[in-house]
Order: sequence, then C-alpha cells, then structure tokens
Amino acid sequence: MFNLCILHHADLSANKPTKMNQYQIRNIIPFILLISMSIWMSCGIKKTNQNQEPHTISSKYTMIVDRLYKDTMGSLWFKTTDVSDPGNPLEKYIDQVWSDSFENGETRKMKEVIDSKTFVALEEDYYKDKNNIYYFHDMSDGGSLRIIDVAEPESFLVYKGTSYAKDRFRAYYKGTALEGVDLASFKPIILESDGRQIRWYARDNSNYYNGIDIMTTDEIELLISELDTK
Repeated sequence: MFNLCILHHADLSANKPTKMNQYQIRNIIPFILLISMSIWMSCGIKKTNQNQEPHTISSKYTMIVDRLYKDTMGSLWFKTTDVSDPGNPLEKYIDQVWSDSFENGETRKMKEVIDSKTFVALEEDYYKDKNNIYYFHDMSDGGSLRIIDVAEPESFLVYKGTSYAKDRFRAYYKGTALEGVDLASFKPIILESDGRQIRWYARDNSNYYNGIDIMTTDEIELLISELDTK
C-alpha cells in the first residue's frame, strides 16, 4: 500500500515523466525498499513472540527446593512433565495454584500464595509450607497444584507409600477429605505383590475405604480374602 501511494503521487505531475521525475523515482526506490524490509522484519518478530510461551522467551529457572523453582523475574514455578504425547515427554513449568476458596474458582500466581522459604515435599504428591497443604494432581498435560483448604499444616501427616493422609480433624485421599472417619482408628491397608505395593485401601472401626468411597460388604470380603492369602 505504501509503494502504490508513492508511485501514484509521482504520476500526478505528467503522463510521461520528465528527467527530474525519473531522477526522483530512482532515488526514492531504495528508500521504499528499506521501509518495506523494516515492516516485514517487524511483523515477523511480533509473530514469533506471539507464538512463544511468555515464560520460555527469556526466563531461566533455578531450583529452590524439590520441584519448586524461581526465574530471573522472581516468579515461582512448579516443575512437571507433559506426557500428552507418551513418545515425546516434555519438561513443563506451571506458575498457577488453585483453590476452592478463590473467587469463581480462579487460580493465582504461585508467588502470591506459596511461601518458598518453608515449602517442602511430603509423601505421594503432598506438599506444605507454613500456611497451606498442597496436593499435586498428576495428569497427562502436566497436572495442577491445589491448596487443600481445610487441612491444618501443623498436624498434617501422610501415610508413607499411600495417597492417604490426616490431620487433627480429617482424613484425606489424594487431597480430598473423607467423610465421617474415626481418626483414632484410621489406618491404611497396603496390598503387595513380589515386594511391591500394588494397591492401597484404608479402614477405621466402622468402615473400609477404597479411595474416598466406603466399601460394600462384598468388596470388604474380597479384600479380606486377598489379605489372608498374603
């Protein structure tokens, strides 16, 4: 469009260009080419930047502890792996944490929530800092980190080798609170095969649990029969 406007203006003076017009045209062509090249290059750079993740352009990650990292701008990141394509796993860093207590189910930046000085890994995808207990939901796209809003950091413990945990008030499975549990008698049940853990359940004085669900009588009898054969 810019080239056409220049040439059209040059043609207004006469049907046949004079020697002066030809001189002007010869001198302005390099200028037009320079402008066109500059516009083309700037568009290409803009397009490249738009196609890149913001945190992959210039950020460099430094590990703080476990899977928690920081970049050169002071943001916090949680290291995970995207296995959407099983044949090509990709290292991935997420910087959002979510909570049911956040307005409209929104997420927040980790640097606004996590206390990096007290952040530490527990067992089985549980993490804590001085303010919160977190659970990492491992998924093929890289997963997400969630605050367990009702958990008490001071008394929280994870049963080793399982996804069960408890604090003074509740028991949990993969970050979700179990209903009506007798905490005094609550304990995990681990099934092993060839020295390897293959499944885990839990029980208290009243019920057996498969995940967060209370097991039926038939399921309990099957579980007990499996335990008797070990």
